[in-house]
Amino acid sequence: MRESIARRLAAARDGRLGTPRATFWLSFVILFAITSLWSLANPLMAVVDEGSHTVKAAASARLQLAGDETGLPSGNGTFRVPELYDQALTLPNCFAFSPATSAQCQQDLVGDVAEVTDVPTSAARYNPIYYAIVGIPSLFPTGEATLYLMRLASAMLSAALLASAFRAVAEMKRRSWLMVGLLLTITPTVLNLAGAINPQSVEIAGSIGLWVSLLALVRAPDPALLHRRLVRLTVLSVLFVNSRALSPFFLAVIVLTVALSAPWPNVRAVLTDRRSWPYLSVAFLGTVAAVAWIRVMGGLANSGEIRYPELTPSRVVGLTLEQTAYYFESLVGVFGWLDSRMPEWGYLLFAALLGVIVVIGWTLADRRNKVVILGLSGLTLLLPAVLQASQAPYVGIVWQGRYIAPLAVGIVLLAAFSARDAEDRAPEQLARSVMGTIGIALVLGHLAAFAANLHRFVNGTESSWIRLHSGSWAPPLPPAVLLGLAAISWGALAWYAWSVCAERRRDGIQHQLGSISEPVGNPDVIGDSLRKEGAPSR
Repeated sequence: MRESIARRLAAARDGRLGTPRATFWLSFVILFAITSLWSLANPLMAVVDEGSHTVKAAASARLQLAGDETGLPSGNGTFRVPELYDQALTLPNCFAFSPATSAQCQQDLVGDVAEVTDVPTSAARYNPIYYAIVGIPSLFPTGEATLYLMRLASAMLSAALLASAFRAVAEMKRRSWLMVGLLLTITPTVLNLAGAINPQSVEIAGSIGLWVSLLALVRAPDPALLHRRLVRLTVLSVLFVNSRALSPFFLAVIVLTVALSAPWPNVRAVLTDRRSWPYLSVAFLGTVAAVAWIRVMGGLANSGEIRYPELTPSRVVGLTLEQTAYYFESLVGVFGWLDSRMPEWGYLLFAALLGVIVVIGWTLADRRNKVVILGLSGLTLLLPAVLQASQAPYVGIVWQGRYIAPLAVGIVLLAAFSARDAEDRAPEQLARSVMGTIGIALVLGHLAAFAANLHRFVNGTESSWIRLHSGSWAPPLPPAVLLGLAAISWGALAWYAWSVCAERRRDGIQHQLGSISEPVGNPDVIGDSLRKEGAPSR
């Protein structure tokens, strides 16, 4: 046992655990542990609209792609699934929107797993790809445990997408600023969604992977890594673009923004390299399929009936902009049925940490990237108002801050790449010091969010934080155990992220990968690198 531990410590010391492949698998294990803890700390169906998404997942796994919308509001439909899912829809009724009420009020889940019935869902028109994946456990019914297994399937998928971003960072030199930005984009909201059944878990996790991988492709080009990077980008883009109705639009914005932020010779080198074409073709076909589904199913269509004539465009824009602070809080940590919150100091902490990296990155960015970061920030601020102005007369004010997360995370990651590129003014040693401080702060912030959400469901917000009583909800693992495991998992992630960026690890990675050339704007250098790999010169 001691020899095994000694070997692992030796591996950590000489850098073997910091290779890109090891980084993917170790970060995946840690992230899956964190997201799984969120799935256990939330009562079943305690995340907003999770019941509807669960019904859709069970139906998609049974190859029911379209529901019966007869007599139901636009976008709603019924599917033929076991009675278990019909009862699951009612589980949050006793505590939703009532933060002082614990989840102990939930009735026992005794729905028949064999008897099939018509069950309604508001997600009837959503793309079935995500749902079919997380719905696989529903084909092996075991009652209440099935719902937890579906949650874990979603947690595993999100953890894998986030781990792909960690690997993309580990493949680059001067990676410390990027690791800081990546850690900051994984907010408690991201982890809460990842531990639930909700397609936005894949949308946000996939967007983080897309931003990092695309920026690495064109701002840190390396012909030796082209194949691996394109494989990841293809998988990420197909899953992302098929997650939600706005995802194709978000994908277009992400690709355009990344292209504008990078030197044009780097972008052109990727587009004209024949090795890229098969992957780009698959990504394009996946996008076409997503758009076709939305058009055929009417995923963005309104009901055609104006229900709120008082919501004029000018009024909706004003009301939406007034909610900007709340939308930021939603991006960071608003849980449950939007009735579970972090401590107020937690929001201030995340605002400060995010502000540090964005200000540093924007200050160090060149003129073009200053404009790109500013433009994306403006789009992130104004897009919710524009989208709501066109839909509010039909559906009301329904926007939530997490809806804009695929673009919001790009602000942080663009800033991190700009800090990375300014090596002379923002050295790696400074970045590692900053990451150490931010890592400790993130562990505290995430634990506070996890504990606050757990307390809300175990005892209710107005009851004791420590003592349990007859009205306390009992999660699958004792609350103290969940909190302890969360502390260990987040401590492990922060330590490992810092270790991957340590100088001794970088030397180990370079020894295994070979010399990494990262041209920034010299087309001749790029052409020479490509010719070394046997690609035709352009």
